[in-house]
Amino acid sequence: MKNFKIRKKLIVTFGIVLLLFVGAMASAIMGMRTLSSNFKTFYEGPYATSNASMSMRRILQGLEKDILLMTEDSSDIDMYIQDMNSLLEELNGEIITLEENLLTEESQERLEQIKLDVKEGAGYRQQIVELVKSGKSGEARVIYKNNYYPLQRLLGQSQMKLESLLTN
Repeated sequence: MKNFKIRKKLIVTFGIVLLLFVGAMASAIMGMRTLSSNFKTFYEGPYATSNASMSMRRILQGLEKDILLMTEDSSDIDMYIQDMNSLLEELNGEIITLEENLLTEESQERLEQIKLDVKEGAGYRQQIVELVKSGKSGEARVIYKNNYYPLQRLLGQSQMKLESLLTN
């Protein structure tokens, strides 16, 4: 380089800087693509299932709250029924999300058990609603206490086990 003229030295130096810049940009672009792929995998997999599982817990608690309030105050029964229907639609959406994203057989089996328990709970909910509508809130509370409440406890335990499977 000592024998090169200043013009040639500047061109070579600028070329080296330009090559280093292009290399750094290519490396940055590849890193961004990898990062984007990792985030997409995370948000479509573990995050979606964990979020759906936590939402499921909130929905189950909301259903139980509506049933209890309905048996105590039957004047707003239509509002409670509407809220329960809304929660059940949301629950179905969360179950679909989990079905699409669960990876392990154990978590899939736990979800199937939850679905069976939810289906069984629907029958008790319907009985309670019909009893409250016919003015038999006392009988509705008995069904809640003897049938629905124990089932809700099992559902809550199953949901928490599913959540622990998803976070480990």
